[in-house]
Amino acid sequence: MSHALLRAATLAAAVLLVTTGCGGGGGGDEVETGTSPAPAPAAAPSPSPSTGAFATYRDGTLPGRLLVATTADGFELFDLATGLRSQPPALAADDVGWHPTPDPAIQLRSREIAKGKRQVERVRTSDWTVVGDPIVLDGETNALKLSFDGTLLLTFQGPVDGLLEERRLAIFDMATGRKVKEGSRLDGRMMLGSPAAWLPDGRYIYLVGRELYESSPDSATNLLRATVAGLPDNSTFQNNVDIVSEFAHFRIDPAGTRVVFDWRVVRGYGHDHQLMMMNVDGSGLKQLTATPDPQSALEFDYGNATWSPDGRFVIGGLYMSGVVTAPLPEGVPGVPAGVIGATGCSVNRLFVLPADAERVALAWPGRAPDHEIKVRADANAAGTWLSPCGGMQWLP
Repeated sequence: MSHALLRAATLAAAVLLVTTGCGGGGGGDEVETGTSPAPAPAAAPSPSPSTGAFATYRDGTLPGRLLVATTADGFELFDLATGLRSQPPALAADDVGWHPTPDPAIQLRSREIAKGKRQVERVRTSDWTVVGDPIVLDGETNALKLSFDGTLLLTFQGPVDGLLEERRLAIFDMATGRKVKEGSRLDGRMMLGSPAAWLPDGRYIYLVGRELYESSPDSATNLLRATVAGLPDNSTFQNNVDIVSEFAHFRIDPAGTRVVFDWRVVRGYGHDHQLMMMNVDGSGLKQLTATPDPQSALEFDYGNATWSPDGRFVIGGLYMSGVVTAPLPEGVPGVPAGVIGATGCSVNRLFVLPADAERVALAWPGRAPDHEIKVRADANAAGTWLSPCGGMQWLP
């Protein structure tokens, strides 16, 4: 399978649109989830404050809640202080997408209401109520990004059933749904990802290969802000697909000063997708994740990265459910004797890293207890490691 097809397949059950479904991938595209199971019944309400503490992360806990797409029950909430799960009625529908915003207490919820029409609304996650009026977007869109002041929406939009190369950066007014701007230097590229992010002052940045551009909703120009030093070249042709930044997904921190994103990194005869972090001016690039064994024939797919509400941590997934079993002959220089195969979301890893981490290699197929999250079904149950089937968001 070509790189483009494999990456598209791994996207099919992930995201920032936190879609449900089995067989995850480190993506952020707004995609169909296949056949829809019957909505899961609402689980017990969130645990009361009297519930005892539980070591969810290392030997302690973390603040807030995780919204995670899991295998069995679709969207679930996990309390990071107790490890207990819940499923408010707002999460019962499996045909919606959830998208983070600069305000950790607000999520965007999107739903296809007709072919080629998607309704978008703001939801307050403290009580899961809708804030303001919804808007409707036409065509196909991917990750939805709300500006810091909540007035504008950025996405990559294309025609219904159109080619990925037809998607263009588009900005909409959240009050009226009117498109206020379209186009960027990414026009004509295959847009599976969303390599763009809002800045606090209303401008936005986006990446074309190593070049970081800046623009604003009322500007017709695209200013080259920086050429990102140290970013691996992604511009080689593979199977007639120009891989530039199509698979990258920008997530900006709550302060609007740093972005975390996934990036294709060539290794030996193949490639991995690693998490990168840099300042919004293109400086300070560092690689957050790494491959445990540089000689491994497996491809490590880190993705779906986002921030804790206080900006101190980055959460993401290592998606290994797309690994292919393919025995290889012994005695071939540089080629291992075999490849470990895996299927199903249970082999994925959800991890949390301090924002100052660098080149952390997660064990696989073993566990990485210093970086993973442990949860439990009820207050008397033993803890189990949390494996994502799609994307995740960290809520207050």
